[in-house]
Amino acid sequence: MTRLDAVVVGGGVSGMGAAWALHRAGVSVRVLEAGPEVGGVVRSVTENGSGEGLLLELGPQTLSTRDPALLGALADLGLEAGMLEADSAGGRRYVVHRGVPVAVPHGPGGLLSTPLLSPGAKVRLLTEPFRRRGGERDESVASFVRRRLGPQVLERLVDPFVSGVFAGDPETLALGAIFPDLVEAEARHGSVVRGMLARGRSARAERGGAPRPRSRILSFDGGLQSWPRAVARRLGKEGLEVDAGVHMLSRDNGSGSWRVAWDGGELQARSVILATPARAAAGLVEALDPEAAGALRGLPYAPVTVVHLAWPRASVAHALDGFGALVPSAEGRRVLGSLWPGTLFPLRLPQDLVLTANFVGGARTPERASLSENDILALVREELEALLGARGTPSLARVTRWPEAIPQYVRGHGDRIAAVERLEAGVEGLRLAGNWRGGVSLGAAWSGGVAAGQAAASALGALAEG
Repeated sequence: MTRLDAVVVGGGVSGMGAAWALHRAGVSVRVLEAGPEVGGVVRSVTENGSGEGLLLELGPQTLSTRDPALLGALADLGLEAGMLEADSAGGRRYVVHRGVPVAVPHGPGGLLSTPLLSPGAKVRLLTEPFRRRGGERDESVASFVRRRLGPQVLERLVDPFVSGVFAGDPETLALGAIFPDLVEAEARHGSVVRGMLARGRSARAERGGAPRPRSRILSFDGGLQSWPRAVARRLGKEGLEVDAGVHMLSRDNGSGSWRVAWDGGELQARSVILATPARAAAGLVEALDPEAAGALRGLPYAPVTVVHLAWPRASVAHALDGFGALVPSAEGRRVLGSLWPGTLFPLRLPQDLVLTANFVGGARTPERASLSENDILALVREELEALLGARGTPSLARVTRWPEAIPQYVRGHGDRIAAVERLEAGVEGLRLAGNWRGGVSLGAAWSGGVAAGQAAASALGALAEG
């Protein structure tokens, strides 16, 4: 039986972050990935159907970060030379309003001048600092925004954002899990506006008056999957197994080590990090802690189908001069949104071609994600003709299905995570990571994995010293 310091189950962004941190600390580690390659929902492919060899992101489209630690990790992995930063046009975002994409306002001045909000809604925004504290425990995003900022802000700004980022429903998503800063702002300062101003002053003081690092929208020459693949190269052949499903996890109370049974046999390790989707983690911890397993199993996911369509530039009326357009549910459209990768990274596309990545399904209309390929292509083409003036036959069409695309931090999420934390506190040498805790973004998933890896390395070092 092979003996290691640590085993990481799952080769998505969280798992590769954990493995990178362990390897960097000098810990012998092996990643077991059930699929044929690393990256999880991060998938970068070259599609030749258009004759142009277009790079497509089948899952997340970009990495958005201002985190110096993450940027340092990318440099450590040798990814700086091939890093691509989005065109400045990516700072422009659209929301569909009355059937037309309208630019999202920037800053307080933009909110007061935007056609997205009525004069009454703008007055309501100005009165936010004078509204009383309130709300229930574990309040939903929708309840909080409706109460403090008004129904139009919810419907026309927050709803499409939540739908675009989380594929979720603001009526069910937990405010404290999604936007903890807003909970703190109201609790400490009685107002979102006052709380955000105080937070800004505090952050400036901590930086000694230096400007806040700007958020960067990034990708890489070979696509986002270059990132987990770079970690795989760092680990080497001994550090990674693919097509390696894990069947059982058990603890040897005599030696204090873990036994990990997988498709290729069995490994023994002093530390295990489970960096899988919540349901897979539930099956592996069932015998250790049924309560934590139940919490993980009950964590819902939203299905999303990604539809890439490319056209000749002349076939699309809209300028596509931004990151993309998100669609409020009140608009009654059948897509969650449309992103425009060619605008972000124009060197990836010939000048006479445009590329769209379109999203269908989500928590509110999950049935649409499982439509037949012909039906879903027809649906998206009809929607883009109405919203963007896209006409004619696309030169490229690709459908990618993610049945469990994005975990939903619904009300009760904090209780689920508390059950997992009790498991981790009560069982030595076991940690869990993934985008089902700590944030669904790529940056949050990586950081959560790195934190788990660093904690495991620290504990292993303490054991060695002891």
